[in-house]
Amino acid sequence: MKTFRIYGKKLNTWFIEDEKGRPILRQVELQYKEYNECGELIGAGSEDFSGERYNREIVHKQVFSWNGEKRNKGGKRWFDDFGFIAINKRDSKIVKEYLSNKYKSTLLQLR
Repeated sequence: MKTFRIYGKKLNTWFIEDEKGRPILRQVELQYKEYNECGELIGAGSEDFSGERYNREIVHKQVFSWNGEKRNKGGKRWFDDFGFIAINKRDSKIVKEYLSNKYKSTLLQLR
């Protein structure tokens, strides 16, 4: 059974400064909720990421929805902003499938 995590707010962040005094992300702790393919909550917790791993693995997607009817003056689709989610890159396909199944009456886009 496939599972996926949706990450929430940052609990802690640690920065170091480079030679010019600019802050560089050293480590971050993120809250998460873990779901199975059906969307049932399996668990919740927090996970630590190094700065490099955070930048490599975590993606932030903006979710847009279209109800099939709403259009602008030119006749183009008018998408509503659903919000942001933070997920692991490897889970993006599973998350898209889950959201599409949960909200069948709307067209969803992850950008």
